[in-house]
Amino acid sequence: MAAFLSLIFPGMGQVYNGDYAGAFIMFFVWILAFASLTLKVGYVLLPAVYLWSSYNAYRISRLLHCTPD
Repeated sequence: MAAFLSLIFPGMGQVYNGDYAGAFIMFFVWILAFASLTLKVGYVLLPAVYLWSSYNAYRISRLLHCTPD
């Protein structure tokens, strides 16, 4: 669920996990990547931010909710 939320909007998955500092960082990086669209480098950075945010939310969610065997 956290990874899906981050694909919708970077930082939402981190909020879902309770990682508010991570959510703020993801949102700030998303703003910078969105602003860089004027420089055309944003066309690479923006999708990378979405994927990175989603992966990070998934990884943190697995660490929080999975118990070792």
